[in-house]
Amino acid sequence: MMDLSKDPDYFKYGPTDEYKPVLFPMDLSLWPSSTKSSSTSETGLWKSLQVLSSSWPLSSMSSSSETKRLNGLHVLPPEVFWNMLDECLFQSGNITLQHEPFHLLLALSQVDYQINERVQPYVTRRLPRHFLRRELGDIEVFPWAEGGNGQQWYPGEASDFPIEVVEDFLGRVIRSDCPACFAYILNYCGVDVSHCNHIGWSFIALAIAFGSANIIRYILSHPSASHPLTAQLFGPANINFPSPTPLGILARCRNVDRLDEVSNLIERPMAKANVPSSVIVAAFNADDLYWLCTYIAPHQARRLKKLGFCFSRVTDRMAQWYIWHGAVKNSVEFLDYLRVTCPLDPTQSTPEQTHTPLRAAIAGDRVDVVHWFAKHDLS
Repeated sequence: MMDLSKDPDYFKYGPTDEYKPVLFPMDLSLWPSSTKSSSTSETGLWKSLQVLSSSWPLSSMSSSSETKRLNGLHVLPPEVFWNMLDECLFQSGNITLQHEPFHLLLALSQVDYQINERVQPYVTRRLPRHFLRRELGDIEVFPWAEGGNGQQWYPGEASDFPIEVVEDFLGRVIRSDCPACFAYILNYCGVDVSHCNHIGWSFIALAIAFGSANIIRYILSHPSASHPLTAQLFGPANINFPSPTPLGILARCRNVDRLDEVSNLIERPMAKANVPSSVIVAAFNADDLYWLCTYIAPHQARRLKKLGFCFSRVTDRMAQWYIWHGAVKNSVEFLDYLRVTCPLDPTQSTPEQTHTPLRAAIAGDRVDVVHWFAKHDLS
């Protein structure tokens, strides 16, 4: 067991008076459902609790046989109960807060009122408000405004702050795709879904980057009080840089299943918002289009067209060249689609781009693509 009272300096990080106490109210209606199970490591500790954690929140939780086995926990002596929770929360002596044990504690607190009353003193001591705030970092407001905020952009590129690097607890929650813990953190910090993490990445951008469908679904079903869906999807993904947008991050994911999944989630909200096609096309820069065209399937391209994005509406010549340079890494079926929707002689170069798509196909040993060029008299 780790006795945190022996390390008081660890908790001395900044002011704490303005932060709310860490409370786990007994109210199942507060927690959205999660379909992705937790993967708490097998330590032999509380198999019943692990099952509870992986399946919570569920409306039928109170009738679960595993839950019934937990109902007697409240009669354990406090020191035994706390030792068990310590072993779960601080596995292997790790005092960096992880999502799985936090989720487990939150799930346990919802079993019944008696257990909730036993969990709450533990949470108050082991997860004091300044500890949780330290783990969250500074959560800022996402100040998106149509037209951008060009006077506030940082020098450099958004890639200087890799979105894949998760250094805070909220990022670990989003990566774990847990809407229940995500909802708790938003409520605790008093922020809505349009905010961003401590290095500027918006919550929806993080969810798209990690492929966290449940978090995306939660964000879409809980509209922001200050920023509409169009602001979150088509504005900058990072508060400090004009690009990429969250849709641009989706284009770069190079995962056909994720592209389909996110398209399923945003299709209806985008149609309801009646977003102009010009806004949708502008959400993708040349680099986004390059990576999108390396893997997208023709049926997905047709679906994007229904959402308002069409390759034929990309008028920037350099962007068109990026499209074709990416496409020669894709299938010949996509080249057939692109030949109709983005008419451009891919054998010609521009002053800025001397390496033609055909030469890129040859350099990449894409014999099938080279044959496709010859078949259509483009060689």
